[in-house]
Amino acid sequence: AAVTSTATGVAAVRTKSGLPSTGAANHKVDGSRTQAPAATNKAPTFPANAPASLSVAENNAAGAPVGRVSATDSDGDALTYKLDSASDALFDIDSSGNITVTAANALDYETKADYTVTVSVHDGKDGFWDPDTAVDATHSLTIAVTDVEEATVANRAPTFPATAPSTLEVAENNAAGALVGTVAATDPDGDALTYALDSASDAVFDIDSSGAITVTAANALDDETKASYEVTVSVHDGKDAAGAAGATGGATHSATITVTDVPAVQETPEPVAARFLAGRGRNTLTSIEFWWRLPVQPAGVTVSAVEVQVLPSSVVGRSWRTVASLAPVADGGRMSHTVIGLNPGEWFSVRIRLITNSGNADLESHAILKYGLPKPVADLSVSNVTRTTVDLSWTLPRQMPASPPVRELRVQQRGANGDWTTVATLPDDSGDPVDRPPPTDVIHCDRTDCRHVLHLPHTPRLVIWERGLGDGVDDHAGGKSEPGGGPDGLEFDRYDD
Repeated sequence: AAVTSTATGVAAVRTKSGLPSTGAANHKVDGSRTQAPAATNKAPTFPANAPASLSVAENNAAGAPVGRVSATDSDGDALTYKLDSASDALFDIDSSGNITVTAANALDYETKADYTVTVSVHDGKDGFWDPDTAVDATHSLTIAVTDVEEATVANRAPTFPATAPSTLEVAENNAAGALVGTVAATDPDGDALTYALDSASDAVFDIDSSGAITVTAANALDDETKASYEVTVSVHDGKDAAGAAGATGGATHSATITVTDVPAVQETPEPVAARFLAGRGRNTLTSIEFWWRLPVQPAGVTVSAVEVQVLPSSVVGRSWRTVASLAPVADGGRMSHTVIGLNPGEWFSVRIRLITNSGNADLESHAILKYGLPKPVADLSVSNVTRTTVDLSWTLPRQMPASPPVRELRVQQRGANGDWTTVATLPDDSGDPVDRPPPTDVIHCDRTDCRHVLHLPHTPRLVIWERGLGDGVDDHAGGKSEPGGGPDGLEFDRYDD
């Protein structure tokens, strides 16, 4: 509202429209004073002499001037002009009210001879200077398209419309023939059209007779390698201007094809197919051989290395230690490895880690073998040596819980021909470890302390036979004393058949 002062000294309140405000109160003021009226924004207007008609020749170039329709603003505000939506597809108008042709050859007298155009204007403010883009004034006029004498053309070339896409998208790693998009031209004569791509794009994409662009080869696009392609599409109708056969006439259109990223699907690798099996007759007190088969991996998963890892039980703060890195064999193939440097009687774990392009098959899917190696007899000594006999004594060590139980004790002596002959045994048919009083008196044992009288002069050897590892093969540990060596010459070793 605006406040004005009357000659009688009465203040009147006026609304934005200038009409008295409903319920406005009058108030007498000192007649010697006059209150200045509040300033308001003046809206722009079209003058009475604004043109009611304009004309432009048909087949004109883009940007060709049509005429000017301008408004005035008493406040000198900058003005914004706009055309009605139908007219805006054919004509443009700038900030001075100049109307121009939007696209070349868009106007054709024979098709449409005139257009009714409405021009609107605003100064971006309301009556109180607040921002407001509402239309302040409009003006209607007619734009006539004038005829131009045209030379007779036997054939008209195809053109790409203004709406032809300038950007297209396609996902990476797509299949051959995957559709990217369509860039189609029009031909005023209805001729069949032939499309082509520039040579660089033609190596990656194809285009058919309808302008549809497709991927040439499967998996040819990779976002990480090349994220976009600049493509030029050309078209012709196979005729020249006179209508004779030829590909001289035509048009081109440029577009950018963006390759979008597709997150890779990580296949989970398959771990080794079976738990480890002991090698046949190749285990010692400090080593063990085992084998496994590589499983068939899912599509896209490639095994690059096979790691053998060991977890000893006796190491403080123990962690998995890689003892071998092997080249993989074909899926389903058999692999083997011998772990060495183990402690007799100690249990340990072994696992296979498959190194693949989709991660490792390790902790959550490994196979573990805990196999306690047997301990040899301890404290093997001789006493009461005579010409024909010698007393042997030793201690039977207690085996680890994971070790195979001892099933038999043998005392052997070697003859002059070098062959070993068993001269005493302590069988254990129960399957329990031999750590209890023996059932016979061939070898005398008290829990773990054993003794035996051996007849000389042959080299003695004590052998502990263990239970097999599932392959029917026995392993054994022992100690030996050379003839005449006595206690000082006693030594311990491992004997294998």
